[in-house]
Amino acid sequence: HLYRLGATDVKEILLLRRQKQSKGMAYVVFNRHEHAVLAKNKLQGMPASSIPCAEASQEQQVLQVRFSESERCINGRSNVYGADMAILLMGPRGRAMVEVKEASGLRKVTLTGRNMKSFGQVDEDPRVHLVVYYEPDEVDNVSKALEHWGRQLGEIHREIVERSKGKGKGKGWPWMP
Repeated sequence: HLYRLGATDVKEILLLRRQKQSKGMAYVVFNRHEHAVLAKNKLQGMPASSIPCAEASQEQQVLQVRFSESERCINGRSNVYGADMAILLMGPRGRAMVEVKEASGLRKVTLTGRNMKSFGQVDEDPRVHLVVYYEPDEVDNVSKALEHWGRQLGEIHREIVERSKGKGKGKGWPWMP
């Protein structure tokens, strides 16, 4: 499906499952950023049923596509941005996660991953995950958390572009309020 959209350089696809049941989510890693952008732009908002492996219960759902900062976090300051993304994502003393928690009303919000040094949760997975804790009747708060997190990521990327001024890399600056 991605190949037909023009995104021909897929490096890896990780389908997320829980107890052998699809969670309806996947990570797709591309070799070239422009192919990731192409796939994101073409897939965003498409009916889930347009994906060949979609289940019948997904007929009314639409695809939501987001960029992941996991690969950039793994590389520390050696990534394309020249900034430690884990630090930027967490904010000073974990403030970004506190903001997501407060804006969403969730019980707990944290980042996990192998490269989390402080104010995150260290585990063996090299990818970074936003982990939220909630009760069944609070499921709508998860969407609020994703919206707030998306705004934070947008601000981080705007700041990276602003500071790099086309030079390709910013050199480690404090997280924006």
